[in-house]
Amino acid sequence: MVVAGMFVDGALFIFTLFTQRVWGYSALHFGAVAAVMTTTSVAASWIAQRAIARLGTRPVTAAGLVLLCLTGATLAMTTYSGGGTAMLIVSMMLFGIGMGWAFVAGSVAALHGVSEEHSGVAAAVQDISFTIGSALGVAILSAVAATTTSYVSSRATTAPVAALTAGYRAAFIAAAVIAMIGLATTAAITRTMRAGHSFRAP
Repeated sequence: MVVAGMFVDGALFIFTLFTQRVWGYSALHFGAVAAVMTTTSVAASWIAQRAIARLGTRPVTAAGLVLLCLTGATLAMTTYSGGGTAMLIVSMMLFGIGMGWAFVAGSVAALHGVSEEHSGVAAAVQDISFTIGSALGVAILSAVAATTTSYVSSRATTAPVAALTAGYRAAFIAAAVIAMIGLATTAAITRTMRAGHSFRAP
C-alpha cells in the first residue's frame, strides 16, 4: 500500500506538471486525459475483485505493480513524443488498470483474516500506509525532477523547456523503479510466508 501510494500520487503529480508546463495543456484538457485513467481504474477494480476470488491477492497485486512499472516507462517515453495523444492514452489506461488492481488487492490483503474487533485498526493502518506513500511519492519524485532539471539547465546550450522535460522524464523513470521495488517486496514477502508455512508443516 505504501508503494501504491508513492507511485499513484507521485506520478500523477509529476504528470500534471509535465502536461501543463511542457505541453501547455489547459486544466480542462488535462482533466479529459486524466478521466481515462479514472474510468479505467473503476473498471479494473471490478475485475480485480473477481480475479482475487479465483487467484488470491498476491498475483493480482503483482500484476498491478507490473502495470504501474510499465506506466512509468510509457510516461517517460511520452516525453519524447512532443504531445502525442496515442501513447498518452495508453499510459493512462495502464495507470488506471495497475492502480485499480494494486489498490483493491492490497486492501483485501490488509483486511483478510482480521477479526471484527480489530477491523477498525487494520483499516486505519491500511489508510495511513497509502497516505504515507502518497506524501513520500510526491516528495521523492519532485526532488528527482527538480534536481535533474537544475543539473540539465546548468548547461549553457540547454533550453529551459528541454531541462524541464528531462527532469520530468527522470521522475517518471524513478516512479517505474518504485513500482519494481514494490514488486520485489511482494515476491520476497510471498517467499517468506511460504517458507514459514513449510517450517511449521508436520
